[in-house]
Amino acid sequence: IKAFDILDDGSLLVQLDNKTVVSRLLNQRHEVLNSTLADGNLTKIINSSLFTIGYTNKTLNFYNYPDGNYLNSIFLNNPAQDVEIFNNFILTVSFGSNQIKFWNLNTFQNEVSINFTIGTVWGLKLKLFDGFTLAVALSNNSILIYNLNLMRFNKSLQGHTKRIRGFEYVSCNNRLLSISEDKTLKVWNPYGASPISLQTLTFTLEPTSFQNLNSDCKLSYLLLFLKILNKIK
Repeated sequence: IKAFDILDDGSLLVQLDNKTVVSRLLNQRHEVLNSTLADGNLTKIINSSLFTIGYTNKTLNFYNYPDGNYLNSIFLNNPAQDVEIFNNFILTVSFGSNQIKFWNLNTFQNEVSINFTIGTVWGLKLKLFDGFTLAVALSNNSILIYNLNLMRFNKSLQGHTKRIRGFEYVSCNNRLLSISEDKTLKVWNPYGASPISLQTLTFTLEPTSFQNLNSDCKLSYLLLFLKILNKIK
């Protein structure tokens, strides 16, 4: 599996190594796309009738769901590493870029950009939560909390010593989790005044990303399904 996202009905849209994109609900399989067009590095659900795939050739293609018919494309300066959805916009970040671009989903045109002066934005490092707050990881290992309604930075979170590989948000107690190549998972209060993490969990393996997080507060933060790259010697 190269990438996946979860539909509102609980089914999975899964991008496979054999260039196939399929939808799975329990044991049922529905083939959405099966061609070289499915050979991307990013799959993301936009809504119940639209999904996108990012490609190494610097395009972001949009398809209807569930028939898989091609709809439109966005052309980027570098391959898309992550996307998020905010209102009627898709936010894109490319590896090595110092911008987050806002694309109108009606016109597929770039209307707004956020520029960063503190390092570049690493790929796979956007997390939108509570509908308008965006967490962004930068190349200096910090996390910026950005208010999209006001279009301004709220705070900077400091503590990771190596590249941040992913985020998750636990809505029931308003906690932001970040995972890093420094082998730690940090728990943050993105709304508090302190830039220091509330808790740090250390791993003996390098976790590369969050695959899924059960946000039920009855479960420990340790109940994460992590994709493990390999042991760090």
